[in-house]
Amino acid sequence: MGTYCVRGSGAADLPPRPTRSWGKIFRKHLASSLKQHEDDLWYLETWRIAGTWPAEQDLAYVKADRWADFLQLSPLSPYLKYQVGEKSESQTNLRNLFDMLNADFLDQKNPIAALISGFLTMFMKQYAASLAQDTDAEAAYGDLVKVSTLVLKFVVVLVTTASAFYTNVAIILQQRRQDLEGLLLALIVRADLYRLVTSLALCVQAKAISSLAEVLACPPLPDSLGIEKKSITPSMDRALLEMKNLLGAFITTENLHSRRGICLSLWECLLKWPEDRRPAAAALAVIQTGMETLPGHLYLSRLLLTDSPEGLETFMQAVTSVTSSQV
Repeated sequence: MGTYCVRGSGAADLPPRPTRSWGKIFRKHLASSLKQHEDDLWYLETWRIAGTWPAEQDLAYVKADRWADFLQLSPLSPYLKYQVGEKSESQTNLRNLFDMLNADFLDQKNPIAALISGFLTMFMKQYAASLAQDTDAEAAYGDLVKVSTLVLKFVVVLVTTASAFYTNVAIILQQRRQDLEGLLLALIVRADLYRLVTSLALCVQAKAISSLAEVLACPPLPDSLGIEKKSITPSMDRALLEMKNLLGAFITTENLHSRRGICLSLWECLLKWPEDRRPAAAALAVIQTGMETLPGHLYLSRLLLTDSPEGLETFMQAVTSVTSSQV
């Protein structure tokens, strides 16, 4: 410590590497919204990445001819929507915009990918071990709220950064902001971080999970929920089966954007039931799904899906009605 090196008088001065414009925007928004974390490892690492990124490898991602076709499309085009899973058969001649962005954001030569990787690596290095030790519901609640708030703020910073990086389609990304947020959220809350926050959510909802498990051990019949079996039409019955399948998919997917879509589909299914029987239909679907961990997954989704998609609150209330526990 305390040593330093002085270059000889004949050595050429090496100019500092200029910070890319998107990097300046990243740093500005990071400092304004997450300055309280400036001593965290993930903050220091992403700050460094944004300030030292080599400009020469950006062109492969942002060159105009790569994105020009998307500017000709209607804002309602399915090619401009973030879709999880199978695509429509009509989508064969042009690649989906968010499929391309997803591939870019997984390529470590892309700056957005590097920022995501830097965040995840250093966050898990600093906090994973201590957070994994949470076994008390109150402590898990406090930590889960802190982590969720941090992730959502970081996603907002990345949305602004991505728009600044992909200048050729910036207007589309601004129009499809929710989709861009959904993609970035899915890429951050996955694998180890997904398992960590899910574990915290299950701990927070341990009482509701235990109560639901007791109910599922001897599930009530439709009549006890106020649904006469003979009053269920074929359309209502199909909707009930679809809700059961959707809730199963809701639990098994790590993709938060996919969960948003599932919530909307659940609501569409509920609309096939008379309004006064929808709460009971949702409760029956919860029972038929047979998964006691559902309260934890619903709660985690409520924290991370800030737009509160239709259907989410209805099914949280359905769990409460089944278990008489507060979700």
